Amino acid sequence: MFYSVDYRNFVQNHRSTFNDVAEALLLKGDTARARQVLLRSIEVMPDASIPYDFTQALGLQLWFEVGEKEKAVEIARILGDRTSEMASYLIDKGLINRDLYNHIAVLGTIQNVLYQYGEDELAQRYEEAYQNYSGQVPARFR
Repeated sequence: MFYSVDYRNFVQNHRSTFNDVAEALLLKGDTARARQVLLRSIEVMPDASIPYDFTQALGLQLWFEVGEKEKAVEIARILGDRTSEMASYLIDKGLINRDLYNHIAVLGTIQNVLYQYGEDELAQRYEEAYQNYSGQVPARFR
């Protein structure tokens, strides 16, 4: 399904806001409510309806912090695989642009968070993709 840039940005803003609320609750020590906020975010904006975007990568650490390791790994896999595929496509087509840079950055974020929470095998997979794709980008774009 196609969504306009405006609509995707609208969803990204809302996902970011859910992450901000969850983070604020975690800082207050209210892990239970932070977990509820994150679960609600994917209930009302699931990947099946609006594909996960970079805001999910930025919020990946929150899922681990609220004790939702399985959900964190699931989101990392979905987003990491999709992002890796898109980076490969863009490189194959010679489309060295901001979108490619963003996909590579998402892979970097995912692997860093996964390493931080002991998911080394999956983290290594995305680290390899990150290094592969970033190594294919001409120096002037890095």
